[in-house]
Amino acid sequence: MSEQSRKPGRFTSRRLRTSQSDEIRKAIADAIVETIRKRNLSRRDAASIIRVGQDKISLVFRRQVHGFSIARLLKFLSSLGYDIEILASDTPNSEPGHVRFSVMPLTRPGEPDAH
Repeated sequence: MSEQSRKPGRFTSRRLRTSQSDEIRKAIADAIVETIRKRNLSRRDAASIIRVGQDKISLVFRRQVHGFSIARLLKFLSSLGYDIEILASDTPNSEPGHVRFSVMPLTRPGEPDAH
């Protein structure tokens, strides 16, 4: 899977701006959809694996994810076989931080490692 990377955003206070949250949700949705397609899963099969209704998968395919939390979308991705890692690091001079989301290629046993 190609890296899905979104434009870094800035923190405001202790919460993400709505536009940043939406961008992260859409990036996660893109990774979910790409994974479902690469695995040749039907929406019904994907819904069964993720344990949600098929209507939720359809919303993800349409990138209508404003009603999903970032944590819930990450759980969907995890259900499809991804390990989720969250990394926080200090910025120089205590400047405001950036938010990034990226997906590393998913490899299955017997597949060559894409790294």
